[in-house]
Amino acid sequence: MTRILLPLAFLFILTLALNACRKSQDTGNGEQNPASDFQGKGGIYYLGSADIPVNEAAYANPDIAGAVVRFKWETLETSPGVFDWTFIDGEISKAKANHKKVSLQVLGYPSWVISALGAASYSYIDKNAYHATYLDTLQDVIPWDDTYLSRISVLTGKLADKYAADTTVAYLNLIAGQISRGLPDSVITTNGPRAFYTLYAYNADTLLAKMKPLLDLYMNRFPKTPLWNSIDYVSFETKASGRAVNYLCSQYTAYGSAAYPDRFGCWREDLSACNPQPTVQPGSQWYTMAQNSTRTGAQMLWNVQDGPERMNKCGVVPATKQAVLDSSFNNGLRLGMRYFEIYGADLQDASLSSNIAGYNQILRSKYAY
Repeated sequence: MTRILLPLAFLFILTLALNACRKSQDTGNGEQNPASDFQGKGGIYYLGSADIPVNEAAYANPDIAGAVVRFKWETLETSPGVFDWTFIDGEISKAKANHKKVSLQVLGYPSWVISALGAASYSYIDKNAYHATYLDTLQDVIPWDDTYLSRISVLTGKLADKYAADTTVAYLNLIAGQISRGLPDSVITTNGPRAFYTLYAYNADTLLAKMKPLLDLYMNRFPKTPLWNSIDYVSFETKASGRAVNYLCSQYTAYGSAAYPDRFGCWREDLSACNPQPTVQPGSQWYTMAQNSTRTGAQMLWNVQDGPERMNKCGVVPATKQAVLDSSFNNGLRLGMRYFEIYGADLQDASLSSNIAGYNQILRSKYAY
């Protein structure tokens, strides 16, 4: 499939014209959402690697609003209750010096939750060909295990103690990504593979009931800092319950956006030239995003330095770095996104600098940074 791309300059003019009419926004499915109370900042955020410092020059880039500070939970909390804040504090210091913001994102879980504290776990085969662990047997924690959930509570509280009053921290990305992302179709047992939902007591409503108090805790401890919530599908939901794969995320989003309209944000990690399509099915996670288009942001699926093959599975032409990145950005704009995480490799590419500058102009015309 080939997509026709609007020239970026024309899109900028169109965006400025539409900006005067922001009392309603299209969801991408022909429906209208009222203007949001969401207070999240806009802009382009530099996306680097977990636990790797972002260089000073990146923070100085006038076309970015800040950086995504990604860190593994295990490198922050090295053992139960023992925290090393060096990496995060260093990034915040660089952001402050350059009058930029940071978005803090927690990745993974600490192995000691299972090995030392006894949280329930399962084993599975990694089937993502883009992972370094592709086809390896991995262990993960049962996300509704009470021991595990209690440690998310502790982590949230400690992050709040450090950063709830720090205005350089524009967002945190926490809770939903630790619970509902990446639930596997099958797990490994002594008798061979088994469907995850048949072996463990998965129930979306039960899991939702455990997620809500963690969201409430965050909102109580971070009264001014918006939260990015990963809007994820559960691949086996229809088999398990007969409901759509976006049932859990749609119910969680309905609760969060109603209870905390100023700080509940919806985030995805796979924005690309081909994703999302202009029309999405009601059962899709992207449909949930579209229904909340005034409070959305996303991470680019990948950079455009590889051809750009991975970011252009649908055959956008011309298949140049510039056209593919433009198409990806336009897809986000169509959903009302104010926040874009773009890989550092693309932000440092001189051939993309005018594209990035154009994106920055569009976002600055619409949102506070």
